[in-house]
Amino acid sequence: MKSVVWMAACLVLATSVVALGQDYPRLDSNIWFLRVVNPADARAKLCVRVYFNPNRPPWRGDTFFLARGSEQENLPPKEQWLRPGESSDWVDIGPHMSKSPLFGGSPNYLSSVFLGAMYDPPSNNLHLVAEVARGPERRVVRRIAVADLHPTFIGYSTWLGASPKLPTLGLMIPVDPTKSERIWTLEEAARQQLDWIASYGPQPQPPRYIWFISHQSRINFKHPTRLERMQVQIVNRLGYNNLTYYASDAEDVEAIRELGGALIRAKMVGRNNAEETARRMKQAGTWRYVRLANFGDEIDISLRAKAQEQDAAFVDYLKSAGFDPMDFVRPQDEAAAAALPADQRWRFVHLGGPLPPEKPKLFYEAAVFRYRLWTQELARSTRQIQQYFPPGTLTGANYSPHLSVWPDVRKWIDVFRDGGMTMPWSEDWWWQVPEASPQSYGYLLDALRHAADYHNSPLCFYTIPDPVSWMSAQQRAANLLRMNYFALGHQAKVIDHFCIYHQAFGTCDYIDFELSKYEFRSIHRIISQVSKIDERLYKARMRRAEVAIVMPIANDVWNTEDLLTQDPPQQNLYWARTNVDNHERKALWLALRHAHIPVDLITDEDIAAGGLDGYKVVYLVGQELLDSAVPKLRQWVANGGILVGEGGGGLLNQYREPIRQMYELYGITASKLQRPVRSIGPAADLPKMAALDTMTYYPGPGVQPCRLPVLCYKQQLEPDDYTTVLALFADGSPAMVMRDVGAGRVLLVGALMGMAYLQPAMATRQGLPEHFPENIRQLITLPTRWVQISRPVITSDPLVEATLQEGPLGPIVTLINFRNKPQSKVVVRLPGLPEARKVTSLQHGALRVRHTRNGPAVTLPVDQGD
Repeated sequence: MKSVVWMAACLVLATSVVALGQDYPRLDSNIWFLRVVNPADARAKLCVRVYFNPNRPPWRGDTFFLARGSEQENLPPKEQWLRPGESSDWVDIGPHMSKSPLFGGSPNYLSSVFLGAMYDPPSNNLHLVAEVARGPERRVVRRIAVADLHPTFIGYSTWLGASPKLPTLGLMIPVDPTKSERIWTLEEAARQQLDWIASYGPQPQPPRYIWFISHQSRINFKHPTRLERMQVQIVNRLGYNNLTYYASDAEDVEAIRELGGALIRAKMVGRNNAEETARRMKQAGTWRYVRLANFGDEIDISLRAKAQEQDAAFVDYLKSAGFDPMDFVRPQDEAAAAALPADQRWRFVHLGGPLPPEKPKLFYEAAVFRYRLWTQELARSTRQIQQYFPPGTLTGANYSPHLSVWPDVRKWIDVFRDGGMTMPWSEDWWWQVPEASPQSYGYLLDALRHAADYHNSPLCFYTIPDPVSWMSAQQRAANLLRMNYFALGHQAKVIDHFCIYHQAFGTCDYIDFELSKYEFRSIHRIISQVSKIDERLYKARMRRAEVAIVMPIANDVWNTEDLLTQDPPQQNLYWARTNVDNHERKALWLALRHAHIPVDLITDEDIAAGGLDGYKVVYLVGQELLDSAVPKLRQWVANGGILVGEGGGGLLNQYREPIRQMYELYGITASKLQRPVRSIGPAADLPKMAALDTMTYYPGPGVQPCRLPVLCYKQQLEPDDYTTVLALFADGSPAMVMRDVGAGRVLLVGALMGMAYLQPAMATRQGLPEHFPENIRQLITLPTRWVQISRPVITSDPLVEATLQEGPLGPIVTLINFRNKPQSKVVVRLPGLPEARKVTSLQHGALRVRHTRNGPAVTLPVDQGD
């Protein structure tokens, strides 16, 4: 899980800075030893601060000092510092060295050791000798003599941010010397990375529209050290176009120009002090390069208004909506409120605190109104940013997908719809959460896309090249490439690779040095390819789909019941336990995409506002639905739409009251929803989950015989005399019903078809899941065949996803391979582009176009994407 980046702290070295015994895994004793020597020709006494970067929590490794004798916990007095020609004792550094990083790394992980030099009299030079030896016999493996008049100054602690920053010799030492005894300096590692980058081919032309963000550790344009110069070169030669992000003044901008770097808008600012920040940046000559105001990292709702102000705003809203105050008084205050005149009862209405589900109107309205207030606060900041910074400056905040990868409507959609911020933004955690597939993140991307489409905004996605111990170097690089294609194919216009520095500089979320050979190749390739279609891709957007999955705000609120009833209430979804509805939507999305059916996500608020026009099939999961959406939904069905309901099918409104019109729409007189399993991680839990029942679908035209397990939920249905039963539970009771309504049709399913679709693939997965049952996919997608849903791009493999984006400079098809191996021959048909005469693969060049009854077709190999 991506960690917040830049933390800076100051610590005076007059007292102890060591924190021995912190809980990170360390190397054994008697493996590596260190001593330092103050050269005979030195002109000052020497003391060395030795810091060990742990690459994992608790974020700060051990620190000790070397002077005369052995290691010392506290800074020794200057009379004990090494005189010219003196050396320290040998020190066993294994018990201080980080044995393994947080997310794993290369088989020969290198542990970082920083030797920060202090001199008396003070000096900015780095003049010392460091010796690193093996075993109890102290066999010297490397002796490094440094006499550097322009060294790199480095701190210690989290991301090396703590002061004082000292002239530093950085070493990277293998934790398993039986595999390799090579010890690297930071400069040697940077030179090796530059050599690897040079081997990939020509330097990419930096894109001018699609924005690739990187975070490097030692960027300095003014009189850079050797290390800092190479770090700039790494960013530039990989093709990144965000060098102005690092510029502090006009002199830096000129240095970027001389490097041949892209002078595009790439600077970020914070949310606060917009006027003063803008004034200073104009004075420095960097204001024109501001592109984004970053409102925070992995943020959750946080209100700045005082409690009294929040209560007053809530009461004003409730009064204007005509609510009865007694519906919003908490149970413990009801007697006191009832004794007062009606207009005085509002004094007992409070927005904050735990929300009681036994007061459903209070529960729902307060849960939603908190986000409205937050949106208003964010919107004020957005307006300030737009007032003081260049036109088009974006505002956004990184949203954590949390463990359930759940785009709650209140936060992920409405904040952007209502102008709180202007750029939706999230990150890629698929490799460390129990998702069904990395492809499931397409649901998250489509939620971001929906939020962006209200105002034709860009969206940002982190595709983080984190080290992962259970993947090989080649697998990691392949997955990084795959997820870049995936995000770009789902309309992302900003890609953030986060920290591309290696493990010496970070606590986590870095690129492991020895694996950067492969990771950098993926980065070089994706930036190279995007640069060839940069403007075309940036100005293109996805064609509106004919199929939608509903994200009901009413259901999202009630699925956070366990969080909102806590004291204090929890706002984030990190540990959300009632996540099955969300996972079911993602599973349906996955089945539809495996059938090459484009999918949009819409909310029940969209439906209430008339947003169903153009859709032919809509899938609705969850029992709660805004009652204001029901008339529009019923009319849409009567006009020819097909509604597929599951997991309750929207039979309750936002206050958990039955919606009789929905019962009538489905043609049922009663329903009982059983939900014994409310929380799952699909990859972890579905393989061993026992079925509650079985559902058998009796085959009709266009679908094979289908018997599927009933997992997590079971909904018992009592249809009326005019409703057709399509499937039965094991006891013969109705499990799926269908009813024609006007020109349209409705289906209500008593099982979760998506969970049944996932389970076999989860049980047999090795790497990426591949064994999804076709017969269940056919059942899920059956309604789309009734109305002949258009599929503009179809591949010959259900696990090679294709997306279509269109814009003024032409269409772009993105292919993403979700199989474990590259595919040598993928047929891509383009029925949605019947006039296509020329098709070019950025990976393979011009392709031969065959014209068939189903539109133009091409054949090509696909590794991870194209």
